[in-house]
Amino acid sequence: MFILIADVWNYLTNRREAVTHFMITDDIKKSNEQVTFFIDYILRYYNEKLRSQNRGPIQHLHLVTDNCGFQFKCRNHFGWMADYVEEDHGLMTMQHGYNAEMHGKGMVDEEGGSGKTKGTQASMYGEQIENAKDLYLFLKKHHCEITSNRHETLHQITRREFHYFPKGTFLSYQPREVDRLSAVKCYYQYGVRRTGVADAPRSIFQRLHFCPCPNCTTGNRFC
Repeated sequence: MFILIADVWNYLTNRREAVTHFMITDDIKKSNEQVTFFIDYILRYYNEKLRSQNRGPIQHLHLVTDNCGFQFKCRNHFGWMADYVEEDHGLMTMQHGYNAEMHGKGMVDEEGGSGKTKGTQASMYGEQIENAKDLYLFLKKHHCEITSNRHETLHQITRREFHYFPKGTFLSYQPREVDRLSAVKCYYQYGVRRTGVADAPRSIFQRLHFCPCPNCTTGNRFC
């Protein structure tokens, strides 16, 4: 199980949403090939929603994770980012921030733990959960309700969505070998932008709490 929380702007309600995506699969190898597949899947998922509303695709993507070198903080991931913005996904810039203190302590861990606990308790009381597909069907039916309430804090989860990927979905090899980059140094953040983009990547504005709404991300004003 891989947890991805998407902070997105809902144009229908004109409010920010934090949506937990439970990526459930029989393939337990959490490699860079797998996590980049998930990122691409979720980006396409939201772009399709925007297209149905007659809006353009997401142009700027900001990722925040812990320092896991096998998944994210590695030269292969940087190579994937550099290639991905050049492909036809609508992205102009992509930034990735790393926070070592997030490991085991972030919202993704809380959300993932709640799903695992729910499945474990159900299995102990007679629910038949023998594989990832069973867990996916059970959580989709019984784990949609948000029970923890942070009273409109910026980290309040709005809803949960569930996605299942059978074994064999992911590549078993690394498609991007970055020859000229031997390793990724201990930077807290790096970013890439598409070739030919006239505007520089957007500035990161410092504030006490992070908010991804259009006004805060562009720096026009803080909400």
